[in-house]
Amino acid sequence: MQLSVDMGLFQAREVLTWLQKALEDTPARQTCTLDASKVGKITTPAVQVLIAAALGFQKQSKILRLAHPSSVMERAFSDLGCQSLYHQMTE
Repeated sequence: MQLSVDMGLFQAREVLTWLQKALEDTPARQTCTLDASKVGKITTPAVQVLIAAALGFQKQSKILRLAHPSSVMERAFSDLGCQSLYHQMTE
């Protein structure tokens, strides 16, 4: 899935719905990848959705990855003190 340029509250809701389905559809020990290369704006609710999804995937022995995250995405995770989870999601 390609994340939107503007990851505001509305987009966070859309991504949440998509990630809930992806969590169900992704087999154990498999990876679901989000292309974060075009993210130009991201709000705290959108970061929270991504964090919650990553933790949900981990809980079910699945992996959620952020591919090619923009500097905006990296800065948002850093500003919220979530650098370690960000690095896990981008490995």
